[in-house]
Amino acid sequence: MMAGLTLLAGCSAPTAALGELTGGIYICGGISDRGCPGVTTNGELARPVSGTVVVSASGHTVARVQVREGETYRVGLQPGTYTVSAGSQVPKVRVLFEAGKTTTVNLVDQIP
Repeated sequence: MMAGLTLLAGCSAPTAALGELTGGIYICGGISDRGCPGVTTNGELARPVSGTVVVSASGHTVARVQVREGETYRVGLQPGTYTVSAGSQVPKVRVLFEAGKTTTVNLVDQIP
């Protein structure tokens, strides 16, 4: 399953071609880690978790997507620079976004 949201700014003016941001939220480490194929961090498998992905530009939230465990998110965005986060424990990722391209950002929380 996939959660998605597309944002278009300025309905009356022509919009630039959108790009697509996609990915998931994962956790890695700890005694209960059971792994997730295809997503690794420092050589260890990560497992999918639920959470909220927040996409911001210039300090303002432009998209907020609720992601269930095992789902991925998908957001259509105008070209530009965005910060992608999923809570205080997961490091924020800064993304330069291009029109017509798909960028994958997997957010990983590492537990010691």
